[in-house]
Amino acid sequence: MKRCKHKHWKERNILKEDYYTVEYDVYCKYCGKYLGHWNYGYSDVEENIKFEKWYNRAIHIIKTYIKNKILDFKIWGFKKHNDTDLPF
Repeated sequence: MKRCKHKHWKERNILKEDYYTVEYDVYCKYCGKYLGHWNYGYSDVEENIKFEKWYNRAIHIIKTYIKNKILDFKIWGFKKHNDTDLPF
């Protein structure tokens, strides 16, 4: 029997924690032997929290602006101009 040289790998148990880090186990594609565990990327918790606060605040401001514009439209509606209102 020919010995497997593990030239072809296959990833299993892939875990993506967030956009920046990935973990997975590596197995041989042909014999199925466990070859190792890989983890790469970085995670800066403070940076992620800062971005989430900024993003949530921006979304809140945009939603408030849109609600106010809709409310103004409902209250005032379209302002129609009549030809009789001309000063001359």
